Amino acid sequence: MPGAKTLLYTIGSAGAGAPASSPIAGARTAIAALDIATKTTKLLVRDGATPRYLTSGHLIFQEVSTTGTNVNQQGRGPALRVVAFDRDRLEITGTPAGITEPIFVSAFGRIADFDVSDTGTLVYVPATTNVSARRLAWVDREGGEQPVNLPVRTYAYPTISPSATEVAIDIRDQENDAWVWDTRRNTLRRLTFGPQFDQYAVWTPDGRQIVSIVGPAVRWQPADGTGTPVILAMRAGVLAPYGFSPDGNRLVFREDRQATGHDLMLLTLNPRGVTPLIETRANELNAAISPDGRWLAYQSDGSGVPEVYVRPFPDVNGGRWQVSVSGGRTPQWRRDGHELFYVASDNALMAVSIESGPAFASGTPVRLFRGNYFLGGANSIGRTYDVSADGRRFLMIKPDAASAPTIAVVQHWFEEVKRLTQR
Repeated sequence: MPGAKTLLYTIGSAGAGAPASSPIAGARTAIAALDIATKTTKLLVRDGATPRYLTSGHLIFQEVSTTGTNVNQQGRGPALRVVAFDRDRLEITGTPAGITEPIFVSAFGRIADFDVSDTGTLVYVPATTNVSARRLAWVDREGGEQPVNLPVRTYAYPTISPSATEVAIDIRDQENDAWVWDTRRNTLRRLTFGPQFDQYAVWTPDGRQIVSIVGPAVRWQPADGTGTPVILAMRAGVLAPYGFSPDGNRLVFREDRQATGHDLMLLTLNPRGVTPLIETRANELNAAISPDGRWLAYQSDGSGVPEVYVRPFPDVNGGRWQVSVSGGRTPQWRRDGHELFYVASDNALMAVSIESGPAFASGTPVRLFRGNYFLGGANSIGRTYDVSADGRRFLMIKPDAASAPTIAVVQHWFEEVKRLTQR
């Protein structure tokens, strides 16, 4: 808050609600104020989150339901509320009132896209904006684009099939399922069904099965959509599959663990079992096994920034080589194993030559192209592009230009705030 004496923050609880011993017992979230000098905390609002102090003498915050989500659904206007606040006594002094501006809130109710100046100007992204509308495009090594004629959807995490005739891809809309794009007929078919999140679809080497994540389960199902999904492993943390060994018997996946963050795990199908592969205090993720099965490329932030490394596989303790320079993430191999691609810290796509031989050796990274593509953040938990077998084309996801978000500006907004709160 102004003056740097008080910190406003959100208290959150996983599960059904905070335990009885907690100051927010029974609630999923609450807003509190911390006196920085005395380190004392004062509870301000139950079932609220992401507070901001307004210089008009008010708090604006999100109302959160008992399930931990924003009260209203995206597109119907987020449940943002404003209330009079005594900044000296750190006390709510009125009744919260719902604001009328339809401010956009992310799909999980975690981020509201707005800001308010000290003089009372409000700026926000409208709730009706489809900020995740995306298209697919093939891009060559020089950056030339060939648009894909498919509907605008919320595409994420594509993986090209071993036959190069189909692409498994997440579509993050109301259903949040995995789909398959038939590149020959240019059709989309839904692969997974159900209310849960189905994510990170990857192919088995023979192209017959697709592995995806549903909650705590690693499961696979026939790629043609027939049959019943089979659970391969149940785990406690958040998961993401990355790829199979060439013989199809071992799957590398990521598991988020409380003590060590993102770790790489190895699922063996025969005999069935899961063992840690790379498990450190750093975050290891976005792994890719080389086509000959000898090397594992992955990203790690052990140096302080994400970089791409390669280790022997499956004996990952037999060596480690840094491939990227000045930052890198989401590596992927060319189908013959003689080149490795990754995304640089400035979102450029890079290529590194890989020398064949008994020991691992790589060349100097070469910049291919950079554009307005959906690539996730520095610690993106999935690869949002894929590479053709010959390494000449890249399947990229890009924001839909026609759906670009707009920003609304409301001047003298404090007058509306005072009217709503009657002070």
